[in-house]
Amino acid sequence: MNKTDIATIIGTFVALIQLHKWGLFKKIKSLYYLNKWAINKSNNELLSVYRKKELYIYDIGKKHKELREKYLELSLREISNIYKTLSPHDIEQCELGEKELPKEFIEKLINFFFIEEAYLDKGEKPTFKTVDSDLDKYVGEGYNPWVLCPPDEENEIFSSLYFIKKEKSIERSFQYDNYLNFHSLHGGKNDVLKLIFSLLKNNKDTHIPIVKVDLEIWKEIKSQNFYLKEEKLRRFRANYDYQEVYNDWVNEVKEHKI
Repeated sequence: MNKTDIATIIGTFVALIQLHKWGLFKKIKSLYYLNKWAINKSNNELLSVYRKKELYIYDIGKKHKELREKYLELSLREISNIYKTLSPHDIEQCELGEKELPKEFIEKLINFFFIEEAYLDKGEKPTFKTVDSDLDKYVGEGYNPWVLCPPDEENEIFSSLYFIKKEKSIERSFQYDNYLNFHSLHGGKNDVLKLIFSLLKNNKDTHIPIVKVDLEIWKEIKSQNFYLKEEKLRRFRANYDYQEVYNDWVNEVKEHKI
């Protein structure tokens, strides 16, 4: 070992002693552990975000399948025709949680079938929206009204108004926000009259289906978890009492008595 090497060792030793006196070793050590903690925290947070994302993808897929099969009663091919750029296989993967359903298709699903966003996002009921927009808008767009009456008219006097139309062989339907009352001469009657005026204004047939549903469907209607498909209602009989009242009101409107 030559004199230069010895001088270097002594200089390094002296420098280390000085750093120790200044407390820099503790600071460096603290910075090391702080950095390690930050990296671990970041990894944990990233892992948490990833797990939440995974859970979201799975939940959206599960709810999509429930909507498609239980409420909308559509095949993978039929829902694929609505999305256009997603194949049945792609949709099946999304429903299994293997792929994320893109946001644009979630929005299309919500708008096309009048679904409550909170149902898909958080799993909150109700499943479907009620619509309170101008009747003329939907009657003019070709939606046909159906009046669904309660099974027990003695205890439940209000009936629900639904609109439905076929679009590319797919039935789109929604529940109107206001209930109808065929026992009333005031508010309930006015809502029926609005419907009659709208049908006449848009040159539509004023003859509409008025049917009495069973208790199971009525509960779904009241909780906004019912999606109207015409074949579901073919088995229910017409409510002739309400139909007679409705026909009288139609005639009154046509004869300008109202």
